[in-house]
Amino acid sequence: MDPINLTDEQKEFNKVFESIGGILIPPDDNLTAYVLNDQGPKIIDWVRRHNLEYPECNFGIINNNTVDAKARITKDGKYFIGINSGAINCITDLFNRLLAHPDVLVKYGNPALENPTTEILDIDLIPADIYIQYVSPAEPKLPNCPLRRDLAQFLIQTTLKMLLMHEYTHVKNGHLAWLQSKREEESMMEAFESNNLSSGNITMQALEMDADSIAINLLLMEVEVFFKYPEYIPLAYIPFFDNMETIGLMLFSVECFFRIFGSIEWSFTDLANYKHPPAPIRRSMMKATVYAYFEQYFPHSIESLLNQSNNVLYEVEMGFSKISGQNVNASSLKLSADTESIDHVHNIMEAWKKVREELLPYTKAPLAL
Repeated sequence: MDPINLTDEQKEFNKVFESIGGILIPPDDNLTAYVLNDQGPKIIDWVRRHNLEYPECNFGIINNNTVDAKARITKDGKYFIGINSGAINCITDLFNRLLAHPDVLVKYGNPALENPTTEILDIDLIPADIYIQYVSPAEPKLPNCPLRRDLAQFLIQTTLKMLLMHEYTHVKNGHLAWLQSKREEESMMEAFESNNLSSGNITMQALEMDADSIAINLLLMEVEVFFKYPEYIPLAYIPFFDNMETIGLMLFSVECFFRIFGSIEWSFTDLANYKHPPAPIRRSMMKATVYAYFEQYFPHSIESLLNQSNNVLYEVEMGFSKISGQNVNASSLKLSADTESIDHVHNIMEAWKKVREELLPYTKAPLAL
């Protein structure tokens, strides 16, 4: 990217992330990246309306093909969030593939119009670099049915919004400022690194749990706002706003995002040493967050939520099976229900209680108890 043509904010962003690719100004024909580049700062501003003390943040897209996102604080206390182009392309490609298959989310639109791609996506390769060969943002595999094409975009935007809110939680909840006090300068990344083990990472997992929880709550709050003020729902997305069906689609988008990392191997022995909780455990904690939200605000809908959650789990696993040509493999989900995994979630919560006290001088937001 020619720095001469960048704004001052873009130049700052480019400098902060230049070691991993620098800034990417997306072209008009990469619709998802183009929209995200425009909407990202507006999403952060929407969150900041709850409290103007929440930090400002320079958002942009990183020219990097890996499936990752970063939040970073500089030595002079400025905040930056970057989502890799690889993550955007992966998420875009994934939901377009899913909705272009006639056996996925069949109650939406006319699935009979769909002809799934003959190029099989090996799910076990995500998010390895080899995934790049499957993604061509200029020529995506789009669903044929217009409604299903809109639904794919709705799921893409919901997932990217969740990812952005997750990263911004690292900013406003004081995670980065606290880490900076320990290590001078720090960034946090979204990619789950099974080979990056370190004692004490249970604290990092507690921070990731907090970021996941807040991001999910913000998505739920946004759905509530749209139900209260339906005139603000984008016209193309109106068919997807129908009580629990909307919650189901939100769950589907987030479950699919975590499912991208679901095939990475993990062991009970190293549970406390990963930087992120294994994806199946994150999925179970995410559902617990949604359940807690409904228990507090919509207790009469708990049974409907549980039914919707079970349906979503089935749809996600079957969808990934269909686009990969592989059998459904629920082994990782079974491991997340193991006693050792449940104990690990308890350990994460205990680690949160400890780090929460240390975050208080740095956070600009109320922290979960």
